[in-house]
Amino acid sequence: MSTSGLDQLSREHGEAGRRIRAMLAAAGRLRREPDAGALTATGEALAYFERDFVEHMAREDRGMLPTLDAVFGEWCALPAWMRREHVEIRAKLRDVRKAFDRAGGVEADRLEPLVSEVERLAALLTIHFHREDAWLYPIARQVLSAEQWAVIEKAAA
Repeated sequence: MSTSGLDQLSREHGEAGRRIRAMLAAAGRLRREPDAGALTATGEALAYFERDFVEHMAREDRGMLPTLDAVFGEWCALPAWMRREHVEIRAKLRDVRKAFDRAGGVEADRLEPLVSEVERLAALLTIHFHREDAWLYPIARQVLSAEQWAVIEKAAA
């Protein structure tokens, strides 16, 4: 059975974890000693999540989550829970983008809302990754057939 799509999703969590740490480091600099480099780094990390991680969630929403729904029916709420978290993450990304756009520069009084939103996003993403890596992905590996993985890979492409 090929789970290469799942392996790819898991690797993307690793990359996203590195981006979260970089974003938190930049946000910490904005809080302590605001500078344009830290603001740029925060914006670049945000752009990564808006682009790459939104696509990551969309692939899960199109492929694995509906397949797990079909396998479990109402018996397992985990796919629905992950979908709700995806909605939450997308909303938090919009909040961070608004705070970033409002900051407009490195004036300290305008940066605190951005730093706070970045910290909330980082916490939400970290918890979400843990749930998927510890629960969702192992369950998917155990219960899905090779045929189901082929359908998932096609839907996620």
